Amino acid sequence: SEKASCGSLHQSWSEVASCSYAARACGVRNGMLLGRARELCPELITVPYEFEAYEAASSQLYRLLGEFTHSLQAVSCDELFVDCGELLRETGASPAQLACLVRKEVQERTGGCTASCGLGPNLLVARLATKQAKPDGQRVLLDPAGIAELLRDLPVRELPGVGRALEARLTSLGFGTCGLLRGAQVSALGRELGPRVAQTLLDAANGRDDRPVLAERERKSISAEINYGAMMRRSDAPQETAKFGGHGVCNTVNKSVALPLDTDDARLLLQECMIIVRQLRLAPQDMRGLGIHMTRLVPATTGSGGSGSSGGGGGGGRSMDISRFAKKVNPFAASGSAASSLSGATSSSMSGATSVLCPAPLPVLCLAPLPFYVWRHFRFYVRRHFRFYSAPL
Repeated sequence: SEKASCGSLHQSWSEVASCSYAARACGVRNGMLLGRARELCPELITVPYEFEAYEAASSQLYRLLGEFTHSLQAVSCDELFVDCGELLRETGASPAQLACLVRKEVQERTGGCTASCGLGPNLLVARLATKQAKPDGQRVLLDPAGIAELLRDLPVRELPGVGRALEARLTSLGFGTCGLLRGAQVSALGRELGPRVAQTLLDAANGRDDRPVLAERERKSISAEINYGAMMRRSDAPQETAKFGGHGVCNTVNKSVALPLDTDDARLLLQECMIIVRQLRLAPQDMRGLGIHMTRLVPATTGSGGSGSSGGGGGGGRSMDISRFAKKVNPFAASGSAASSLSGATSSSMSGATSVLCPAPLPVLCLAPLPFYVWRHFRFYVRRHFRFYSAPL
């Protein structure tokens, strides 16, 4: 019989990243604290993380399906949608034959990993069929009668976009299953949930889904983040964190600004970032990282480049958000020399009399772990393009 196992560290306060079906049968769930999981399943076996193996298996999965068709939509490292209509027409194979072949190839190429496969006329039904096929099976749902039978007793929480709050609302209205939801009037349901949500739910309850398989999605936002890491370590700090990738208690500070015009001018964007950083008034020695997030992107057009003169529907709505991560407790408080060495700052000025305090040693500390050729390229780029930057490199 299958052993109850989960991916986690061994400490009781660690979280269960994933668990086997035998463990799930005992009530163990992803995200549960390991201590609670052991209470539900005393014979639970913990398995250490193997990220390189996960990446290798995921690469084999996507490479295999890419040999069949390029019409793929990634969902996660081990889940994806495939539009196989054209492939079936060209090969003359049945959906069941294709699913069987794919599952067999996945197991061979990944060294024993099993796969579940569900086929349906749209993304919703295909995903529901995949859940029915787990573990290590396949199910084809193309017959309208079979789809209706599956949906009749299906809880509404299984529908995409239905969380706990919406499930509770639907249950209170008497629509706990898709079969019950089918009988709802869109107008009456729209008064309770809004017309758009009501129509989407009724379509899903009837097995309708017009979403296409998106091999490439239009980018709506872009972001970049960097963590400075442990620039200095206290003598009493643990060498290994209690949780994988864990760190001390931090505050996340967010601030955003709406740009008046669409622009891709790096200097204008950097100027706005510097203004936000100055407004946050954070101590440099408390900063653990920096993130910049831009939303509501629009396609580049002639004349919309560096000057930001495209207009783009009046501008005013292009949002840029900058996040700083600050320690609640100063990690350098125990070391006066460390704190004083990081407190020295130089004033950097920009056009428009914008200035910001930037700690001189910070860039060197951030770049120290990087290979020398990366550090040298970064130094050349900064000195060439940002002449106002006065901190030593």
